[in-house]
Amino acid sequence: KYWTGGVAEAFKVALIKDAPLFAYLCRNAGRLRRRDEAVIERVVRRTATLHLDHIRLGGDPFEFGAARPLDFGHWAAHKLEVLSNYRLGHGQAVAIGIALDSCYAASQGLLTAARRDRIIEALVATGLPVWDELLEERGEGGEHAVLKGLDEFREHLGGRLTITLPRGLGHKTEVHDVDMGAMSACIGFLKRAAD
Repeated sequence: KYWTGGVAEAFKVALIKDAPLFAYLCRNAGRLRRRDEAVIERVVRRTATLHLDHIRLGGDPFEFGAARPLDFGHWAAHKLEVLSNYRLGHGQAVAIGIALDSCYAASQGLLTAARRDRIIEALVATGLPVWDELLEERGEGGEHAVLKGLDEFREHLGGRLTITLPRGLGHKTEVHDVDMGAMSACIGFLKRAAD
């Protein structure tokens, strides 16, 4: 599970901060899946540097503000972990969250469909999940249960929803509103992609 978590976190930071790292992850997906030590070492070093630079240079090292860029993909991940009773490890859930948020970013014109597909293909090639049947679970009102994670994330942030999405590869944007219909459609897209 630790390996999965590390690779998922590498994808997360690459997609919002470092397009060359994302390209490296794509080129080396098979080697990452086989746990090639040289590739993993390079990925861990670059990912750690990006995380440290964000903390050191991002202007909000203790995350007092509403934006939490390093939580890209995490609103869904946290909810999926709970819904699965922790059957899904953090890294597995983050990978699914990244796939979901990348689909949503494409639906909002922030990513092209080709880039969305490349992200999903790279996650799968690395051995990370992009789908779990829990995404289909419904709440009392008929809505996807995972979408309750947006409200919980809003509460975690102190009342104003701010989620980070990729804008192209290696860049990010923050959004404060989510089109629930589009997000539900993204869940359907991921199910079809996983079949």
